[in-house]
Amino acid sequence: MARRPGFDEPATVVPPSVRLARELPGASSRAASHEGQWQRVRRGTYSNAAPADPWEAARASALARIVAVDRQLTGPHTISHQSAALLWGLPMTTRDPRVHVIRRAPAGARPAGDVAHHLHAVAPEDVTTLDGRSVTSLPRTVVDCLMSVDPRSGLILADAALRRGLERDEAALLLSRMGGRRGIRKAREVLDHADAGAESPGESSARHAVLAAGLPRPLTQMRIDTDTGPVWSDLGWEQWRIAVEYDGIAKYGAGEAVRDALLAERRRERAIQRAGVHVIRVTAAELREPGRLVADVLTLAPPAAAYALTPRPHLLLT
Repeated sequence: MARRPGFDEPATVVPPSVRLARELPGASSRAASHEGQWQRVRRGTYSNAAPADPWEAARASALARIVAVDRQLTGPHTISHQSAALLWGLPMTTRDPRVHVIRRAPAGARPAGDVAHHLHAVAPEDVTTLDGRSVTSLPRTVVDCLMSVDPRSGLILADAALRRGLERDEAALLLSRMGGRRGIRKAREVLDHADAGAESPGESSARHAVLAAGLPRPLTQMRIDTDTGPVWSDLGWEQWRIAVEYDGIAKYGAGEAVRDALLAERRRERAIQRAGVHVIRVTAAELREPGRLVADVLTLAPPAAAYALTPRPHLLLT
C-alpha cells in the first residue's frame, strides 16, 4: 500500500557519549556531575545531562547505560534483546532497566544487577556491528524480543522494525529454527500481524486491542476519498466504513500550533464523515482499557461481527 504523503522514515540512532571515571580526574567528574553537566549512568560512568522531555530523557538514559555496559564489560559479548532494539532505533516497549547481552560463558565475577546475561551461542550471521558495537542483527533482535516481551509490546516493536527495513520472511525463518523455545507461538502470531503502516506506538497499541479481541485485521493508512481530497486514517475497516484515529499529544505540537492543528483536524473529520465513514478517536489513556475501543467498533459494525468474535489467544495480555 502506498504510504500517506509525508510519511516519516525512522531516524538514525546516535547513542550518547559515555565517559569512564577512571579516564578522568576524580574532582573533574564529581564537579561536572554536581553542576548538572553530566549525569551518572552506572558506577564509574558518566554521560551528558539528559534532555528535558521525559520520554527523550528515558531513551537517552537507556542508551547511555548500553554504551556504559559495553565499554565496561570484558570478554566477547553481543548487545541483544530490548537493548539491541534501542540501538536499531526501535521504540522502548518495556520498563526493564537492564542491559541485555549474549555471552558464550558466564562472567568470572558476580554479574551486575543492571545487566541481563543470556548464555547461549548466536550464529555469526545473526550478529552485526552498529557504531563499533557488536549487536544482534535486526531480524534476530526482533525475534528475541517477540519471544520475551508481551504481545502488545511485541507488536509495537515489530511494526517499527518493518518500517526500519526488517524482512518478515527473514524473521519467520529464524523463528522456524527455534521450535520448542518458550514464547515461540506468541512470537509467530505477533510477527504475522505486524504491519509497517503503523506510524506510532499508539497506533500499534490500538491495532493490538482489536486484533487480540478477534476483530478482522484492520487496514493501516486506510485511504478515504472525501470532497476535499483523499485522506488516510490510522486504521480501519473499509467493509464497515469505520476509521480509528489515535490521538497523541505530540501530534498537535505546542502553543498556537495546537489551535491550528485542532481546527484542521476537525475539518478533516467532518470531510470523512461526509464521505460516509464513522470515526472513532482513541487516546493512550483509553487504551489502558482496550475493551472500550472494541465495544465502540462493535457498536458501529454489523451485528454479526459480535457473534463472529473469536479472541486470538496468543495476542492476549496475561
